[in-house]
Amino acid sequence: PRTGDKVFVPEKYVVTFKPGKEMEERVRELERQAAQAAAARSNQAAPSSAPRGTPPARQAPMPEALGAPSGYGSDQNSSE
Repeated sequence: PRTGDKVFVPEKYVVTFKPGKEMEERVRELERQAAQAAAARSNQAAPSSAPRGTPPARQAPMPEALGAPSGYGSDQNSSE
């Protein structure tokens, strides 16, 4: 501060992540591929009977290219 007094600031731990260029490029490419696939599906698919804005029944699995462990999003280990 301007007064010159010492100020105690408690230490804190913050998790940060800065992706590298290669990862950013791979994510952008995956997004482009997903957009193209969605466009192709929307051109081929018949109109859904679900009301607009209804979320899909299941979330799409994370691509292994992003580091997801194999089997991520599968029902193999499900206890339900």
